[in-house]
Amino acid sequence: MANKKKTIKRSDYNRVLITETIPRETPIIFSNDGLYRNCSSAAKSGAILQDLLSKLVLPKNPPDNKPRIPYAYRVRKDYLDFRRLSLIHPRSQWDLRTLYEEYAEMILYLCSRSEFSIRYPYKIASRFYERKSDATVNRYKTGRVMLLKRDPLTQYCPSFFAYKFNRQHKFFDSMEFCNLEKRFKYLWRVDVAKCFESIYTHSLSWAIKDKEFTKKNKSVDSTFGQLFDKRMQSANNGETNGIVIGPEASRIFAEVLFQAIDRRALVALQGLQKPLNHEADYAVRRYVDDIFIFTNSEDVAKTVYEKYAEALELGNMRINSQKTRHLSRPFLSEKSLAIRRASRGVNEFIGSFCKEKGNSARLVPTKIRKPQSLTQHFIASCREMCPGAPSGYDEVAPFLIGALLERIKKIVNVGSEPLLAKSKRDYAQAIRVLLEVMYFLYNTSPEVNSSYHLATAIILANRFAERHLAVRGAIGLILARPWVWFDGAAGAESGGRESSTWVFCAI
Repeated sequence: MANKKKTIKRSDYNRVLITETIPRETPIIFSNDGLYRNCSSAAKSGAILQDLLSKLVLPKNPPDNKPRIPYAYRVRKDYLDFRRLSLIHPRSQWDLRTLYEEYAEMILYLCSRSEFSIRYPYKIASRFYERKSDATVNRYKTGRVMLLKRDPLTQYCPSFFAYKFNRQHKFFDSMEFCNLEKRFKYLWRVDVAKCFESIYTHSLSWAIKDKEFTKKNKSVDSTFGQLFDKRMQSANNGETNGIVIGPEASRIFAEVLFQAIDRRALVALQGLQKPLNHEADYAVRRYVDDIFIFTNSEDVAKTVYEKYAEALELGNMRINSQKTRHLSRPFLSEKSLAIRRASRGVNEFIGSFCKEKGNSARLVPTKIRKPQSLTQHFIASCREMCPGAPSGYDEVAPFLIGALLERIKKIVNVGSEPLLAKSKRDYAQAIRVLLEVMYFLYNTSPEVNSSYHLATAIILANRFAERHLAVRGAIGLILARPWVWFDGAAGAESGGRESSTWVFCAI
């Protein structure tokens, strides 16, 4: 089953209200779906709703740029640390939506001037691909969660703009990275310290024009840089030092600034007494605030590092030298090595009790003789995947939880075929084993994305049990706690015998 191509209505700028508040960067109880629907149908709404929208969200006049306090909250970054994110006020969200509508082409131009960047918007998204495994999730949605009015919202793209590499790991798995490793011996990985918290918002105008030119023309307040600056200030309670972390607009703001920093570093390296030419003497790739310097000489790498550090002063930023990593071929970091081990490990684990069927969109469980031993054995192998990683399970747990969710999607992808009584027990045991492992990994590394993956797995398992296993009291399966098998008809423990109805009871 191939991934499905979804077409997007490009003229629907209200979808910015959705794409600026993606689930993994907002509180789990939050959704902007209602705001999107109400704003899209405001003209046809009643007088009361129109009055509320005009006072809270939709301005009758141009943006007033009043300071608005974002809702700040913390999410777990790893086992010890947290990351502070912000959900901006609905009026600020609307202000950014109108900025996109008016200046989308300007944003695309300003984000196309750097040879270094690998994560930048290059066009307005017009389509996206729905993964084939998402069809399984959609099949198990119910009216209690997915209203009919929300169905059209499945057509919006995860982001308003299209990106070449929307995830950093895709760069490391690309042919571009392989070619760079073939051409260069050394790789320096450089991180900008507290990037978004350090950005001085006025520096955006300096990046687009010139610092002296901008200061001489303070009375002009209608340029794109000044408008974007004021709206980011307004969204962050009027602060000029630092921008909110969470909305995609913040990454675009930073990208415009970094593109100017990239160009400044490039010119400085070309202007040396012995010029250094990009793609010949060195190569730089930047993913937001992560910089990768490829060279054939440590001295050249040091020079590029120093010139880029000087260029960062444009945005009031500096390099975090403690996170700088020097690698030589092969460019395999501890995290990359751990992920590769985890990928092989999870394939071996699933292959020990599941078989692929058809075009690999479905997994059929086989009998597990000792579920507890199987679970413990895989958890032990997880420990072996990251012996040298300084942050332990944090390196592999998010990857494994995501990989196990994909396997659960394939297991519950049974379609309308009735399950035999004998196979029901195999399905239940397989799901139980996977959930137990996912719970263990999540407890060791409770990241935000992992929480969504685990929640999805729980919901899929619960609804699969209700629909195909005729389960009553499925809480034992959902909590992934030990259970005993009961004969649904007799109400007595069957000790694992086949039965027409299985009931999972938590002990």
